[in-house]
Amino acid sequence: MALNWTALYAALVMVWSAALCFGQSIAGGCGEVVTIQTHGRTTTRYALSRPQGEAADGVKISLVLLAGGGGHIDLDDKGCPRALVGNSLVRSVPLFNRAGFVTALVDAPTDYHRADGLAGIRIVSEHANDLGKVIADLRARVNGPVWVIGTSRGTISAVNAGARLSGAAAPDGLVLTSALISGERGDNRFTESEHGVPPSGKRFRLQKRTSGNYELWSR
Repeated sequence: MALNWTALYAALVMVWSAALCFGQSIAGGCGEVVTIQTHGRTTTRYALSRPQGEAADGVKISLVLLAGGGGHIDLDDKGCPRALVGNSLVRSVPLFNRAGFVTALVDAPTDYHRADGLAGIRIVSEHANDLGKVIADLRARVNGPVWVIGTSRGTISAVNAGARLSGAAAPDGLVLTSALISGERGDNRFTESEHGVPPSGKRFRLQKRTSGNYELWSR
């Protein structure tokens, strides 16, 4: 069944606007905690939450949610974040589920649970590969399209994944809000010689739609 990307975009913007207006928080159990093996001997956890009732009908689109800041949301055993709880994506999970989307709220890998979390690695290939494992795992569980949404510094991770990954590990589209070009604090910047850059050719084969503070990319 073909997806209507315009309708998807409209739904995402509507959900996002509601989250910003109402600031809904997650209470109680927040989702199934999924743990996967990532780079080295690390693991990465994400909270998998599915729509309920009538919202569960129809084609399932999954959203990988990448918070800003250091990216370490400190998920508990019920899938509830204990850090970055004010982040717009974290607050939007119930609204996405009500709109019929499956969500995967991604924590930082176990070796990046420090104060600044993912700040120095959001653009490197290792980080993109970790996200690819999350995407592939989610795709296998839901059997449908997987989009990645990043906000603030999470947009760097989202674009990194979209530019580098392919096959089942690649996102079907990206949504970027409050986009940034540097993941470091202050004036520190990534350098090509130090971190490498995503292959630009693939990035510019993505299709982009922009509305206000929202950017949507699809392959």
